[in-house]
Amino acid sequence: MKRNYFIVLAFLSMFANAQTNRFFYEYKFIPDSNNKEEVKKEMMLLDINKKGSAYYSHDKFVADSTSKAELEKQINSGSGSISVNRRDRPGQVSYKVTKDYPDFKTYLFTSVSTDKYKIKEDKKPEWKILPDKQKIGEYNTQKAVTSYGGREWTAWFSSDIPFQDGPYKFYGFRD
Repeated sequence: MKRNYFIVLAFLSMFANAQTNRFFYEYKFIPDSNNKEEVKKEMMLLDINKKGSAYYSHDKFVADSTSKAELEKQINSGSGSISVNRRDRPGQVSYKVTKDYPDFKTYLFTSVSTDKYKIKEDKKPEWKILPDKQKIGEYNTQKAVTSYGGREWTAWFSSDIPFQDGPYKFYGFRD
């Protein structure tokens, strides 16, 4: 059975003015189940604020921000012409997951070819909290597992972090 792992901890940056908490995750995945030796990695971001959260690719975020800045620069130059450079798709993860608080309405934003989709996820992950504990960085963590989307997932969470939210479609690590 395919196993996926993630750590529900990462570096935390607080932006006091925006009141957003940003977590960084190194997401490891096997894109081809026939080639389990090939493990890919991508840095992912989880932004949490009082209204909800967004989980998305750091590489895609940087590329989108750069493209937007280049476009604004061209518009502000007043030259009357705009050049849009076609770039390879940044990063390997193109989807985005959002959750709306307080009920954790979860949505997956994805594309197939040129079509864009917003898919509501109604299934709440049911976590089994295990007795295993581990120190990760400065945090005391505890292990939790769930079966979700036909796969087994392992998470390490900390009660020291005041959020019930996590990466991807995951939340509710403790009650």
